[in-house]
Amino acid sequence: MRSLRLLSLSLAAALLVVGIAPAQYTMVLANSSGTAFTNNATINATALPSIDFQVFLVENNPSAGGTNNTLLNTGLIGAGAVIRYTPTGTSLVASAGDVTIGSNWPAGSGNNSASPVTTARAQLLETVPGALTPPVKAAAGTADRILLGTFHVTRPATGGNFTLTVDDPKTATDGGGAGPNDNFTGANNSLDSQIAATTYTLQFTAVPEPGSMALCGLAAVGFAAFRRRRKAAAVETTVAA
Repeated sequence: MRSLRLLSLSLAAALLVVGIAPAQYTMVLANSSGTAFTNNATINATALPSIDFQVFLVENNPSAGGTNNTLLNTGLIGAGAVIRYTPTGTSLVASAGDVTIGSNWPAGSGNNSASPVTTARAQLLETVPGALTPPVKAAAGTADRILLGTFHVTRPATGGNFTLTVDDPKTATDGGGAGPNDNFTGANNSLDSQIAATTYTLQFTAVPEPGSMALCGLAAVGFAAFRRRRKAAAVETTVAA
């Protein structure tokens, strides 16, 4: 009986360790300068008509010596990313033209035609032409990450807060026909099961209506005229005294 209890405890400990093991890779969003936003960050874009989000595949905790740096040493011959947004019903990414592949990928490797943009998500799919032609690798200065591409997000007229999740496409529907296996190393090994998603809150204010802007302009002109009349009246009073 004691042996059975010990075995049960050992199995439970093993399952716990497996359950909390971190993912080896993470999809992240970054600003146009390449600075990544932290997971669960609030991105304040209230004053912007639009914002460009770069998408990176990041390798977590690569070795200091670089011997286990898969993205640096082996690279990718295929990649896929999806950005989902809630609440749904608003096309934050307006069209396939607002989804562009990274400049580090060969011309013609992007395949956005199989990645429909909807009111719930937009996808980015890339494959280096040929079976194992030179893969796309991480740069020496950023050995833990590879730029996949950019999503151009436009502020909706109604504004509001949106939850953005950037992830690996999990199903064929999620990936526009390419999932669930679309991220491959230069050794032709799939990484999809090892990729974790990140989530952000995006804040937008409503776009002012033309009529409202005109009223604000008239109010400003009227206030300026009122101040001028008041100042002139004050000067006349001083002269009379």
